[in-house]
Amino acid sequence: ELRISNSQYGVLQSSVAIVNTVLPLLAGLFVDTFGTQVGSILATSLIAAGYVLAATSTSLASFPLMVVGYVMYGLGSGSITVVQGAILSHWFRGKGLAIAMGLEVATSRLASSSRGLASYLSMATVVLISQWTGFYGWAFWFAALLCVLSWVVNLLYVLFMRYLHEEHGVERQELARKKAFHPRNLLYFPAPYWFIIGIVFTLGSCWTIFLHFNTEMVKLRFGHDDQTSAYIASVAQVLPIFFAPFQGYLHDFYGYRATTAMMSTLTFIASMLLFLWWPHFSPIIGMAIFSVSLTIGPVAIFSSVPLVLANTVVGTGLGVYKSTLNVGVSLLDIVAGMLQDL
Repeated sequence: ELRISNSQYGVLQSSVAIVNTVLPLLAGLFVDTFGTQVGSILATSLIAAGYVLAATSTSLASFPLMVVGYVMYGLGSGSITVVQGAILSHWFRGKGLAIAMGLEVATSRLASSSRGLASYLSMATVVLISQWTGFYGWAFWFAALLCVLSWVVNLLYVLFMRYLHEEHGVERQELARKKAFHPRNLLYFPAPYWFIIGIVFTLGSCWTIFLHFNTEMVKLRFGHDDQTSAYIASVAQVLPIFFAPFQGYLHDFYGYRATTAMMSTLTFIASMLLFLWWPHFSPIIGMAIFSVSLTIGPVAIFSSVPLVLANTVVGTGLGVYKSTLNVGVSLLDIVAGMLQDL
């Protein structure tokens, strides 16, 4: 509809990640210094405003406006991930951290603002929405509505926290203590943390890139129509919704996060080899195997960060984690678009 090439689409997708190559680190420093309430409001406001602009661009057929909207959305989405992780690590650090992060992964695949139904349900219904309404832009407006609702929920959370006067007083004491944080603490992060960063740079960016073009891959390589391709591609998002919380429970009680990350890598490689070398198999099989990798990997890797860092630097650690992921995504997104245009 916008008459853009695969390279331009790669630029559009990478615009979300490029603005987040540094921003999450700054957001982490901000969270470690000033807390999460103001940061969460700013992040969700950028998300909602950005997606409204992106939806408006479909009505105006304006690619530049869509890029601006995605940049704003990227500014917010990168920050909100850091804020969410910091909140969870502070509330559940002693017990239940992996379960909480597993629930976050599950809900983010289903209905959160940063991935939302646009990551799962809309992937399967975007073609239907376009056919039913006669305008593909309604899928964007639906996602924009979810982002606005997320902003409202976040506002209610902040108001509720401020209503709890006793907890708010404790938080101010905690903030006063946190202001002693200095960026040089990055130099003293333990070695296991940097192994986690290496994993997310490679495996994490590959997950994200594949989700950007898996619908088109199914259509072109296996010869399915748009609607069928979208349904098949959405299979990649199914397992995290149902099994991520259960996996978090297992990690909290039994551990084995490193082993799980290795298994996630192997299942990802297996799914890619299946798509590449055995196209006579149904693409649903490959998507299901990829979904296993996408289920067990993020919970194991993400929940490891607060365990290897002190509570006062968790925000910064999560910021480096997210920044590293987006560096990989930015590079691979553009390369993938160029390869598709060859």
